[in-house]
Amino acid sequence: GVLRYVEAGFTLVIQQVRGVGPSEGRFAFNSPEQAADGYDTVEWIAAQPWCTGAVGMDGSSYVAMTQLCTALTRPPHLRCIAPAVPSVDFFREPPYHGGIFARQHTMDWPRILQVDSLSELHGGFMNAAAVLADPVIYQRLVSRPLRAAADGDLRGDFLEHYRSVLEHPTMDDWWRERSPSAAELASLGIPALVVNGNFDLGVGALATWRGLEGGRAGRDERRLLIGPWDHGQCY
Repeated sequence: GVLRYVEAGFTLVIQQVRGVGPSEGRFAFNSPEQAADGYDTVEWIAAQPWCTGAVGMDGSSYVAMTQLCTALTRPPHLRCIAPAVPSVDFFREPPYHGGIFARQHTMDWPRILQVDSLSELHGGFMNAAAVLADPVIYQRLVSRPLRAAADGDLRGDFLEHYRSVLEHPTMDDWWRERSPSAAELASLGIPALVVNGNFDLGVGALATWRGLEGGRAGRDERRLLIGPWDHGQCY
């Protein structure tokens, strides 16, 4: 997808959120600071001499979530978004899948964010076969207490994320601050392409679409694409 944009003549900018990779600052899951950073990034891009002033956003999973929270800050130069398989209802999909704490996801996903090289990853992401075959990883998934399961594996802000998720097992203010509501999604007036996979475990794309359906954008400015893909194939 990246090369297609370049080949089509678009200028492409890739940014990592705070505290991830070489980005400075502290990582905080779907935080108001992240939304403000998104606003600043869009407006910085629009001000560059190589930009026409029209900015679009694309990406899947957490990158899709950053699109939604950025769009809700109303950057003047954001013209469209294309969120694929976002999570917006965190008690119907990970990290609380159907209200049940998803330990493997809540340890695996921050581990991806904290590595400096893909060679550091072990067990794969949401790969049950690899987990069952690795006694160290498997032990982390069955150990008690839950709060200590990620100790020695996750570190810094990523370990704090695991603990914060555990400390908020119900829809409280911590989650509400991080969850776009249907009314907020309906308030978006920019064109949007929402992408989902028929084999994706999440429901966020459909929740996003239902919110956008009731919104200000005209029917010809919003599209929903669902294909025979799982979560990873929507990237």
